[in-house]
Amino acid sequence: MSLYLQATLKAVWYFRGQTPIVKRHPGRELTHFYGALNLATGQEVVMRTPIMNADVSALFLQKLLLTYPDRPILLFWDKAPWHHGAALQRPRCGQTCADANAGAPSVHCHP
Repeated sequence: MSLYLQATLKAVWYFRGQTPIVKRHPGRELTHFYGALNLATGQEVVMRTPIMNADVSALFLQKLLLTYPDRPILLFWDKAPWHHGAALQRPRCGQTCADANAGAPSVHCHP
């Protein structure tokens, strides 16, 4: 998910007789979030990031695996470009993302 802020000025308090100076960014400022929800408990796992790419997606998956070390995870991806790449060996529907560590929980990815 991406959020952006584009400020608009409607009114401002300032010293009488002086013109206020409002600094603004010429573009929009963005922030991105990765998030997952445990439907059984309502627990949220959220990660804020300045960019979205396969490397950051892999970091978020690691965060999920650390949050739920002994539980299988069912993850639904959309077809965003950052869900593909060398950092993520994206499985076909129904296959398991294998972790190099024996005994690690599995992540089942479904597009």
